[in-house]
Amino acid sequence: KVAFVGYTNSGKTTLMHALTRATKSGKDELFATLDANIKTLDPETRPKILMSDTVGFIRNLPHSLVDSFKGTLDEVKEADLLLHVVDISHSNFKEHIRTTDSVLSEIGAGDIPEILVFNKADAVIEPTFARIVQAAHPGSIAISALISEDAVRLREHVYSYFSTHFFEVTLKI
Repeated sequence: KVAFVGYTNSGKTTLMHALTRATKSGKDELFATLDANIKTLDPETRPKILMSDTVGFIRNLPHSLVDSFKGTLDEVKEADLLLHVVDISHSNFKEHIRTTDSVLSEIGAGDIPEILVFNKADAVIEPTFARIVQAAHPGSIAISALISEDAVRLREHVYSYFSTHFFEVTLKI
């Protein structure tokens, strides 16, 4: 299971649809995704890799809202890998990373392996900025959910993670 996490409006839903080749795209608004939305990354993979889109986080998320989003946050806690999506074009993207990390710790998901996905790389003014930020965060990837080649690169990044962290076992009983 892979769960998309990140600050609200970072492009999680758009990215999920690009990865899973779904037709519906995200909305440019707060809390566009309120319930967990689960799709298969690729029907051919064995075992199947399930992708779960989740609610966007905000700074100082009230506990009453955390309780309201319990279903989507449970998907996060049960994930094998988190895709922490960050809007790299936002001036406060570093604070958004800290906020998401704080919420993950608060809900008990702070130790789940994650890949930082610097999204909206096509929207930064300085083209080398995305590469610099990516280099400062080993294992991360800078992409644009709107560019199909970038979705392919991220899909390969996810496949690579699972191929190096999981192994196949055959049991005879």
